[in-house]
Amino acid sequence: MLNDEIKKVITEIDWTKSVSIVNSVSFLSLALQEFDATYDKLDKLSASEIQTLRYSALLLSIAGFHYAILDVNKPSIESEMYIRYSDWILTTPLLLLVLGQFYNIPMETIKLWIVLDLIMIGGGIVYEKTDNLNYWAIGVVSYIALLGLLFKQLPEYDLLWRYFVIGWGFYGIIALLPVEQRFFWFNILDFYNKFVFAYDIRLRILNK
Repeated sequence: MLNDEIKKVITEIDWTKSVSIVNSVSFLSLALQEFDATYDKLDKLSASEIQTLRYSALLLSIAGFHYAILDVNKPSIESEMYIRYSDWILTTPLLLLVLGQFYNIPMETIKLWIVLDLIMIGGGIVYEKTDNLNYWAIGVVSYIALLGLLFKQLPEYDLLWRYFVIGWGFYGIIALLPVEQRFFWFNILDFYNKFVFAYDIRLRILNK
């Protein structure tokens, strides 16, 4: 009987919403720490490191704000997908900026990364609207082209493998699931690819 009650509790919990709230709190909390770090350690950090942390704080703030919207509202599935894409179209370029700034990559190079990223996101948006796999394929091809440039232009591949190959790669796979099954996994991926990535970068800079 106790097992049945425990199962009932587990099945009644909205795990997707729970992870969403964790994301909003985590993103906004780390964003504040990033802003603090750029001012507390101005005399110890290079200009590039300060800019990296500021880009990181900005992307976490944007992501946290979007998750706060999801936390306090009950949008339709279609509206929630558009909210997520409005997040990704802003935060994924910032993730690439953080990566490039961390490695002191020229801005002209980073801009090309962002163009491929936006094509990838655009293909995903049209795929969500039309359910046409051709647009999903356009997004995948753009993603593969982006990875090709990153492997060619980054000085080492640790962050690239952890987040941009493994982390980003799962979004395209999850996008093939029925739409109502995607949001929980998108929440998990966003936490890994934004919070964990930003925290990883922060530790590398502050504990060098």
